[in-house]
Amino acid sequence: MANWMAWLPEDLDSVALRLARVDGLVFELGQLAMNWSQNDPLELAPVETQPNQLDLTVEAVRPIPPMMSLMFSEAVHHLRAAIENTVYYTVETGRGAPLSEKQANAVAMPVSKDAAGFEDWQKQRVQRGVPELGPGTTLGTRIQKLQPYADSAAGMGSTSQRFAELTGTQMVVEHPMVLLQRYSNLDKHRALRVAAAQGIVDDINAPLGSNNRALRTLTVGDVLISCPLGTPVVVDVWPVVAIQRPTSQVWVAPVPELDNLHWYVSNIAIPSLLLHVIPPPPAMPPGIDLGDTGQRPRQRMESAGQAVARERLEPLVRKMLQEGLKKPVKIPPVGRLR
Repeated sequence: MANWMAWLPEDLDSVALRLARVDGLVFELGQLAMNWSQNDPLELAPVETQPNQLDLTVEAVRPIPPMMSLMFSEAVHHLRAAIENTVYYTVETGRGAPLSEKQANAVAMPVSKDAAGFEDWQKQRVQRGVPELGPGTTLGTRIQKLQPYADSAAGMGSTSQRFAELTGTQMVVEHPMVLLQRYSNLDKHRALRVAAAQGIVDDINAPLGSNNRALRTLTVGDVLISCPLGTPVVVDVWPVVAIQRPTSQVWVAPVPELDNLHWYVSNIAIPSLLLHVIPPPPAMPPGIDLGDTGQRPRQRMESAGQAVARERLEPLVRKMLQEGLKKPVKIPPVGRLR
């Protein structure tokens, strides 16, 4: 018997399937992002802006595929639903009877910024006929410990610590529950912002430490680098796709963002709601085949792959970096772009 089967009730197999779908979306999104980066997404041109001065400017940016925004939105929906499904299951199981429509509408996973707000939420649950979520209950306590004000250790950085140190970029840390809530709420009102190209600009002739290696939005008219007229310069531009966080407005890479959210829901939120166990138990298998296999959910899970999307993407990313995101293109007299 797989270890995860010891703690995951069969009635929550649908949660494991949701999380597997998210893992699959992370992989698909990563592939699409790499394809965009390799498909000549930038048109650049040297422009003489003043005597003896050239600017390498962005003339056009290939539009981001709409599917990327839609996949990110779907993933966020499944992650929030996985948490809500678990809370609902735990309430109904503890009660031993179905909930009325009014009671069912009161069941939710709150995201409270302070203790007072959470206490008010709990009182309202009791008043609406769901005492299982009230103060002092097992589930109420487990939910409380996952709240952003109570769980400061679960912060998600806008980039890796290593990248922040390399680029001198300030890393913005936010709680995954807050991010899930805000991404989901924003998506109800308007599309998530993934249509802005990002890039790293690297002048290999510049003094060490003076290059712009931080993620930044690339738009038409942006100047990537300026140099004296006739001076040969070699520039590397690594265009990528980014999504804007609805909380801090900082731009982040969508694949690590979803991967981190998926890890939190799979390894922290769901086990904590069911078991209140930290560190978490063995995680549910991510690589579940969701197609027409003729298998029941448990059979699918027993034969699922164990590597998460990030691990499956790593060899593809290494190959892309080895081959280069763009073929060398000469732009006299500015130099070579790759």
